[in-house]
This record gives sequence, C-alpha cells and structure tokens, in this order.
Amino acid sequence: DSSQKMVSGNLRQVEGTSIYAGKKTEVVNVGSLNANLATNNTRQIYSRVAGINIIEYDGGGLQLGIGGRGLNPSRVSNFNTRQNGYDISADALGYPESYYTPSAEAIERIEIVRGAASLQYGTQFGGLINFQLKKGPANKTFEFTSRQTAGSFGFFNTFNSIGGTVKKLNYYAYYQYKRGDGWRPNSHFDQHGAYVHLDYQFTPKLKVTGEYTYMDYLAQLPGGLTDADFEADESQSVRPRNWFKVNWNLASITFDYKFNDNTRLNWRTYHLHAGRQALGILNYIDRPDPGNTPRDMLDDTYKNYGSEMRLLHQYKLANKQISTFLGGVRVYKGLTLDFGLRYADTKTKGGGANEQNEISS
Repeated sequence: DSSQKMVSGNLRQVEGTSIYAGKKTEVVNVGSLNANLATNNTRQIYSRVAGINIIEYDGGGLQLGIGGRGLNPSRVSNFNTRQNGYDISADALGYPESYYTPSAEAIERIEIVRGAASLQYGTQFGGLINFQLKKGPANKTFEFTSRQTAGSFGFFNTFNSIGGTVKKLNYYAYYQYKRGDGWRPNSHFDQHGAYVHLDYQFTPKLKVTGEYTYMDYLAQLPGGLTDADFEADESQSVRPRNWFKVNWNLASITFDYKFNDNTRLNWRTYHLHAGRQALGILNYIDRPDPGNTPRDMLDDTYKNYGSEMRLLHQYKLANKQISTFLGGVRVYKGLTLDFGLRYADTKTKGGGANEQNEISS
C-alpha cells in the first residue's frame, strides 16, 4: 500500500495481530529516506516524526537517544523499545534503557505508537518504538549487498548482508563493523554487529521464525568539560582513561498460525543476555585524573525472558461492517545483576590516550 512507498505515514488499522484503528501512530520507511544510514544519523532518520527530542552520544550512532514530547531522550528510556515486536532494552520494566541500536542499513521501517494505545506494550510514557528489520527478497534465491562508507576523523563502516527465499525458507543475515576516532581526543570506538533471520512455512497455516542478534562495541569516552575548559578549548579531553563496553545477545522464536482467513495466532518468545561495563574516573569532571590512581568500575549483566501470545479474530456485525477482536497474554521476567561501584586494578602506564583498556571481553 501507499504507506510502504512513502517516506513516512501511519500504520494500517490492523497490522498482523495488532489493532491501531483510531490510534496515534507513525511509520518511517527507512528505505525511502535520503539519510546517512551508516552512522544511524538520528536527526535525518526521525526528521518527519513530530515532537521528537534528540541527543547524540557519538558520531557513529552507537546508541540511540530520542524521547517524546518533553521526555528525557537518554537511551530511549521513555519508549518501550522493540525489534520485530520483542523487547531489546536492558530491562523493559525495571531499567528500560537501550544500549543496543539496530543498524539503520538493516531496518525496513520504524513504527511509533503513542498515547493510550502504547500501554499494551509497556509502562513507558513515551509509547512504543518498534524496528522492523529487513527480510530476504521473496523473488530471489540469493541476494548480496555490500556497502563501504568512510568519513572524517577515521570513520569507517562496512555493512554486508545476504538474503533470499529458497522454497519455503526465507533467510536474511548481515554483519557490520564500524570504527572511528571522533572529533575530540580519547573518542575512539569499535563496533561489531550481526543478525540472522530464518522463517520457514511448514504448512499453509503454520510459519516458524527464528532470529538472533549480536552486538559488541568498545568506546573510549572523552568526558565532559567545565565551563572554563570549554571556553578555552571545546575540543579538549581531560579523561584519557574512561572506557565503555557493551555486549548484546538477543534470541527469539515466533510461531504464526492462521486458523482461517478471519482468525490468526501469534506467539513469540525471546531471551536477552547482555551486559555493559563502564571503567574510568567517574566522579565530577572538575576533579582531575592524575593518571596513576585506581579507576571506578560499573558492571551490569541483564538476563531477560519474555513470551507473548496474541489472538486476532475478525467478524461482521449486523450492518456487515468488519470488526476486530484482539486478546493476548504476556509473561516477562527481567533480571539485572548490578555489581555496583568498585575500584578496578589499573596497571597504568602513565595514563596516556593510547593506554590499553582494562575492560575484559
């Protein structure tokens, strides 16, 4: 339909096993955008979404920072953040920050649901943001795409994907690597990302889909500046030993069963095993880093399990107008292991910008 061809639009009244009739929804068709997808350029990708607040963490698009009207955009914490319909944040209920951001080059479209309709997905005030990733082309058995992008300050991105349909099997997979040095000292980052999608049409009524997502990045953080330091030189950095590491593993399996043309069932189960580590001088920026003192360490591990089932049935009332009934149930368990603030063994060699980082893999 037209919403699939235009850059932006609205969700249809019924999408899959969800009802959006009369709801405040928006769709961004990423494939139709004229945007820098290699860096996940937030301001270009979300430019057609009204009321979005944006902050940028880095020049490589490692983390997404957007919020709804007046809400804090930090790591999308005020949105229920999903990929292909399942949660991707650290803990959807207890710690809804998203350290993982899907590669914009692999996104088919972005769905945003705001207002009361988003309550079915979670408790976040901003609503729902769902990244629908690409699938393999239905009319080809094999397709290969490779994009190489280079930019200022040592930026390089390589995105490589394969996809296709072989008989009843549709597959899509990508691998991405990006690196950069940033415009300030101590801003280097390296990121690896991968994704695999397989769906098999066992019968005309039953389709099973399995997906796995991997992301790992290590970034050096230049830290903030005092007003005096910023006035003297806004590009300087006084934190040569601060590092941030994220590892994200996300797996899901989905069953779609079509009883008939009017009734269908969707059951998805997913698991997240992830972690993030912050290492460095994490106190106030006006306190200097002498370069030979122990650093602070923040270390979290996230283990989440979720399962959702939805049943959608369409029927005609007396006036023969089609109506839709939707029912569902959700089971979710989130576990966050927070090791708190502790001092790390630095083994410093002078505290220079080229110091070997101490965050273990």
